[in-house]
Amino acid sequence: ENEVQQIYSYIHKLKAMLNYNDINISENVKLELSHHKGVKNFEKIGCFLFNVINEEYAKKILVMLPNQQHPSHHHKVKKESFIITAGNLNLNYNGKNFNLYPGQIFHIKKNAWHKFKAGNKGCIFEEISTTSFKTDSYYKNTKIKSLKRNERKTFINNWFTISNIISDN
Repeated sequence: ENEVQQIYSYIHKLKAMLNYNDINISENVKLELSHHKGVKNFEKIGCFLFNVINEEYAKKILVMLPNQQHPSHHHKVKKESFIITAGNLNLNYNGKNFNLYPGQIFHIKKNAWHKFKAGNKGCIFEEISTTSFKTDSYYKNTKIKSLKRNERKTFINNWFTISNIISDN
């Protein structure tokens, strides 16, 4: 199975999770697949990010498959808040663990190390933040840190029909 076929199968699972939770996202919203350890390991390490708004404030919708993890990182510019919509999220924030459930909100300060893992049913959550900048994610893992942005992300312009997979945004 090649990378494009793998991405199609991941998006099929994404659509199933959104449909099951009755969450509608416009096909015009750009989708990123973060795959920090390669497309083939996406189901274990990564997440889907829908970039809904990015002005002085930003909104993303993040979808994580069951037990999927996102690696430890921080932002020097952006402050963010996570609002859990469906499933649960195990968040490690500056070395402390928090289990978050639908309706809960967690605020993340600038420069705070955080990593997270979806529960066994996956997790869907909103990220509300200050402006999101492409260069403002700093990873603890040196291998991830050394990757160029387009080596750890795949961008899809029309995620609903998956008509256009591009390497950088």
